[in-house]
Amino acid sequence: MAQNQSKTDMVAALSLICIDQSTRDPLLAERLAELKAASVYSRGDLVVKAGWATMPGMTEANAQVAKACATQLAG
Repeated sequence: MAQNQSKTDMVAALSLICIDQSTRDPLLAERLAELKAASVYSRGDLVVKAGWATMPGMTEANAQVAKACATQLAG
């Protein structure tokens, strides 16, 4: 149970970094429009494609962070 809570907390914290990275994207307005128009199931993929869910120092995006970030951004 504690391990699940730690993972949830980590995803929540990293999704804030994802959101911050999105604000630095010069194509933010276009990508947000695309994100909001997309189905809920494909939104995480759009965040990954935009590069927002790739954490600094990493080479690959985190799918769970991308989904959480997409949910917050599409809000």
